[in-house]
Amino acid sequence: MAPCAALERCWAGAMDGARQCLALCFGGGGHGDEQGALLGQDGKLGKYGEAQGAKPSGAEAGAADEERDKVVKAFVIAHHDTLGYLVLKAFKNRKGIHGQLPGGNLDFDDASPAFGAAREVFEETGIDLRANLARLRLAVFPDGTTQLKGRQFFRLTLTDADAVGDRAPDSGEDFRLNLSDEHVGFVFEKDAENLALMIDQHSGGKCSRAVRALECV
Repeated sequence: MAPCAALERCWAGAMDGARQCLALCFGGGGHGDEQGALLGQDGKLGKYGEAQGAKPSGAEAGAADEERDKVVKAFVIAHHDTLGYLVLKAFKNRKGIHGQLPGGNLDFDDASPAFGAAREVFEETGIDLRANLARLRLAVFPDGTTQLKGRQFFRLTLTDADAVGDRAPDSGEDFRLNLSDEHVGFVFEKDAENLALMIDQHSGGKCSRAVRALECV
């Protein structure tokens, strides 16, 4: 069975046995970030970072690492107390159908990473947090840092009032969103480790690493 078909079966079953299915689809090999740690999908740069060339060696490595850690992307770990974690579904030719967190590249005119995260959430789901950024809580990693390779993560507690659209989740819950054209569906997943597996191909695997560090404790 082709990986894409196997993964479709996984989504259709509301992610029952997500570990086994995703191991079948994605087993072996790592997932590189297609555009690099600092470049967006369109190859443009945000005001929070600069493009990097090949990683320098020796004395220049520390300065390059610091530059590369500037925030250029923001993602949201959205969780509903009853339904679980929100997982967006996207399709790309090289990846097939895969899970994503809401979020993405910061724009030049984003006032802050939190505002950029809110803008992305609105564009991708219809949930509007732009006038209520306090709902987005900056995630702090166990080592005290607040970013991972140029990415910041925010926690959002979803409520029933956030169900603002006409698209129902593929997992069957009564919670509707207005999905962007770049997404083909969404599901809710209650287990954080399964969430990490589902988004393993998103943003070069960095979102999966963040979920494991922040939620799987």
